[in-house]
Amino acid sequence: KEKRFFCELCTKGFHQRHQLQKHMACHVKPFPCTSCDKGFYKARALQKHLLSHQLREAQESDPDKLLRCDQCDRKFRLLRQLRVHQATHRLEKTPLKCQACERTFTSVSALRYHEVSHADVKPFMCDVCGKGFTRKKSLREHQTIHTGARPYPCPTCGKRFSTSSNLRVHKRSHSDERPFKCPECSKAFKCKMGLLQHRVVHSGEKPFACQTCGLSFGLKYNFQRHLRLHNGEKPFRCDKCGEGFTGTWALKTHMLVHGAEKPFMCDLCGKTFFYNCQLQKHQQLVHGNKAATCKVCLKTFSSGATLRTHEKSHAESKEFSCGSCGKAFHLRHLYLYHLRQHSGERPHVCAVCHKGFVLPSQLKRHKLLHTGIKPHKCEQCGKEFKTPQNYQRHLLVHTGERPYACTVCARRFRQSNQVKAHMQVHTGVKLYSCQRCGRGFSESRSLKKHRCGDPEAAAES
Repeated sequence: KEKRFFCELCTKGFHQRHQLQKHMACHVKPFPCTSCDKGFYKARALQKHLLSHQLREAQESDPDKLLRCDQCDRKFRLLRQLRVHQATHRLEKTPLKCQACERTFTSVSALRYHEVSHADVKPFMCDVCGKGFTRKKSLREHQTIHTGARPYPCPTCGKRFSTSSNLRVHKRSHSDERPFKCPECSKAFKCKMGLLQHRVVHSGEKPFACQTCGLSFGLKYNFQRHLRLHNGEKPFRCDKCGEGFTGTWALKTHMLVHGAEKPFMCDLCGKTFFYNCQLQKHQQLVHGNKAATCKVCLKTFSSGATLRTHEKSHAESKEFSCGSCGKAFHLRHLYLYHLRQHSGERPHVCAVCHKGFVLPSQLKRHKLLHTGIKPHKCEQCGKEFKTPQNYQRHLLVHTGERPYACTVCARRFRQSNQVKAHMQVHTGVKLYSCQRCGRGFSESRSLKKHRCGDPEAAAES
């Protein structure tokens, strides 16, 4: 029987009008909380929620009313929070483990919910692209990719979201709330995904390995996103021209072609951004004090995490060594990328001109040649750049800053590679040599310009 009645917010179809009217209640929460703007479908749920505000106020005035864990002295506001925490202590003794992937859980219900993800049967099928899901909720969230429905608006900035959970995380960008705390170092995060990604730093576990390129991931979400690079899946489609993309960031960058608005503006220089985290990084890099500085080479970074990753490049112990040329690497993925230089493998192919690249970042940079987009504009001279690295390098022209100094003659440079090239003046070492004639060069670009054995070069001479 054909469905004749459709929801304007999520495009779900129904056979009868009263079914649609009943469904519309899921988009409207008639019982709002006056303290936190949260809404509820039932009055009983609102009353229960109001008690949590009363409890919070009482605990803030009297900390002794907080619930203390009898094993580690941590305190919690709610009984369910304490029970979840206490389960982590029990987990150390008798862990609840998934038989399929060996992930551990703090409760039986969480384990059962997770086990569904391993089921071979996926009864909930998307009628647009045919993708199957183990849960109905997952299908509904997926369908918003095709419909573009965003029924959940932010009351502060008006930005709309496809799911209530995404809206809830976004609302924290307007406040300092960071409810997800790491139990090992007390670092706090605005969303659960941020905490999960951070926990990998402590555990070091990366159970999700790509069978194609060998890269490993700590989170299933990041692993699935990576797989799209190999299988060509592009679920995020532009509603203007229909072009598909592997992730939301790529789609957002593409939307610049259609004049998409960027809601987050820097109040110091007026530059706008799609995401609040981009704005914060911009202000830290361009207008901040650049506190994250490498003590070895003086290179600056936007965060402590990227600085720590960079510092490994200066470490003497590099455990990943290439059997062909002996070059060593401190990170496994850099080693795997290097191996492709010898094998000639270029897995990342441009859909326009079919040129292949070793790294996905190289392909991303190359695609800008076809689009002509230069999203990074200098506010002082108007010059535009395709990559943030070139933009940051250009800013030093205006500031006059030369952060990289030669340790021999104290001459200063804007870029670290300029220092490396300059050092060869003192050492006499020429790292780049021609395989045909043996002539040495201090820079790779000089070697590339060298046309040894080229008939045209011989004719010119």
